[in-house]
Amino acid sequence: MTDSLSSRGAHAAASPLRIDYDALRETERDRYHPTENPQGKIPLNIAKNRLSWLDLRARIESIAGSESIPDWVPSYTAAGGAPAFRKALAHFMGTHLTGCSIEPDEVVVSPGATGVIEMTAFVLAEEGDVAVIPAPCYPVYTKDLGNFSKIERYDLVTHHEISELADGPLLTVDDLERAWEDITDSG
Repeated sequence: MTDSLSSRGAHAAASPLRIDYDALRETERDRYHPTENPQGKIPLNIAKNRLSWLDLRARIESIAGSESIPDWVPSYTAAGGAPAFRKALAHFMGTHLTGCSIEPDEVVVSPGATGVIEMTAFVLAEEGDVAVIPAPCYPVYTKDLGNFSKIERYDLVTHHEISELADGPLLTVDDLERAWEDITDSG
């Protein structure tokens, strides 16, 4: 796995996720409950509070009417996004965007692109590397890539008119090879 990671990414992969990980797992296995486990543990080292969830859920459901709130709502979900949402999104993408089957484990969802771009750049690229981004696109990616990961952005223009995208994205291997030549020629 670490063959495709930058030296920074390999170091991160070999390091503990968090120093209190074992204590957190123990707390998760022996969670406090007022009647079922009054001697259980209350996690104070994580930014989620399930103690008030029953009251909060009742209030949300009273507003939402007949909608039932899933159990995962007050908690962190899978790192790649809520599994039920990823399944629905994969189905939607396969049906309406790609025309081919997409597996839910091939889809990752985040609350925004900045964190994904920063972390991907950090673990895959070394300082000074160049990221090729199909353009035009969001201009702040330059800072997202540069501030944290210290990599440069290369805008690969794939189209000039929106009508050129009628048959889908235009990024080709030839585009990438042209970008590679341009980047290496410019040093």
